[in-house]
Amino acid sequence: MRQARYLRRVNTRTATAEDREAIRALAEILAFSSPLDPAAFGPQFEAALADDHTDLLVAVDEGIVVGYLLGVVCPMFVYNGPFGFVQELLDDPQAGKGGL
Repeated sequence: MRQARYLRRVNTRTATAEDREAIRALAEILAFSSPLDPAAFGPQFEAALADDHTDLLVAVDEGIVVGYLLGVVCPMFVYNGPFGFVQELLDDPQAGKGGL
């Protein structure tokens, strides 16, 4: 008989302005080709929150942001309507091995 693996209880929700620093810290991990520019991050974060075609979600484990997803929805002729794309997806490697 296989033994059950431990799975974390992670909730997802739409990001808010209060998640800015947690998302910035995670984005620094993802920015491996060049350093994240702190001066550019703020305006881009605000734009992501305000844009109707952008989804910014966070994964929260016991009140701590442990991951985020930045996605966009745009019209696509070949799909006969809107289509969503994941632009950035990251879970905190320090948050444990349970996965999201």
